Amino acid sequence: MISKEQIQYIQDFAKNLMSPDDVHGWGHILRVVELCIQISQQESCNKDILLAAAYLHDIGRAFENLPEKKGINHAILSAEKAMPFMLKTDIIPADAALINNCIRSHCFSAGVKPESIEAKILSDSDKLDAMGTIGIYRMIVFQEPSNKGIAGLAQHLDEKLLRLKDQLHTKTAKNMAQPRHQLLVVFRDEIRREFKI
Repeated sequence: MISKEQIQYIQDFAKNLMSPDDVHGWGHILRVVELCIQISQQESCNKDILLAAAYLHDIGRAFENLPEKKGINHAILSAEKAMPFMLKTDIIPADAALINNCIRSHCFSAGVKPESIEAKILSDSDKLDAMGTIGIYRMIVFQEPSNKGIAGLAQHLDEKLLRLKDQLHTKTAKNMAQPRHQLLVVFRDEIRREFKI
């Protein structure tokens, strides 16, 4: 059992490590937490484990650009930073291990398969936040510095965002993804039509 005080402590810890931006920062965390809550209302799970993992799942992004951390997936870095912190908050080791597994497996590119229902819900929520209108916004903001233009957006849609629906685990998330995915398809098709690419 994780107390409300411990969840608040986790939330404060995570917020202090996250940037204020909406792409991969605190705005993203809050949306993922909300998606986790929505999915957990339909899927039986340990909501305390899920909520703690949702707040902590991207804290490694604060360290991924350090020279000694280059090339390490942010999910792995997040898990590395979360575990000692959780143990200091008196979360029992068994619960900390479950939370840590959720964090490690939320990102497809980390190569760690989510096994618990909580890990699957977190993974699904993270992917849902990269779909639909917020996914389009995040993609544009993220892609803009690379200067790949409209062709780069279309490529990112085809190679990443339009594949997300097939990586979802829970029935609830798959249902939630349908309109978000369709919006991405329409956006991609309009880009190709208007820009003749």
